Amino acid sequence: MSYLALQFEKHHLFRRLVIIYFLSMYWYVTKESFDFIYYAVDKQLPASDIVLVIGAAQALMTAIVGYAFKIYSESRKI
Repeated sequence: MSYLALQFEKHHLFRRLVIIYFLSMYWYVTKESFDFIYYAVDKQLPASDIVLVIGAAQALMTAIVGYAFKIYSESRKI
């Protein structure tokens, strides 16, 4: 158990795990976005509607991942 505690304390494992978690969430949203695109094209939805839905989902995830990476980068300087 002391090895794991050392990884969290000395090597900042928690910060890296958070970044990996957010990147996996970003991958999942991108995968679901592609699934939605295939579905919307099959149902012949207007392209503007598809772009708005995909843009809303991707913009939110981009903002969250960007903010998390900003905090991660600032904490590495300390």
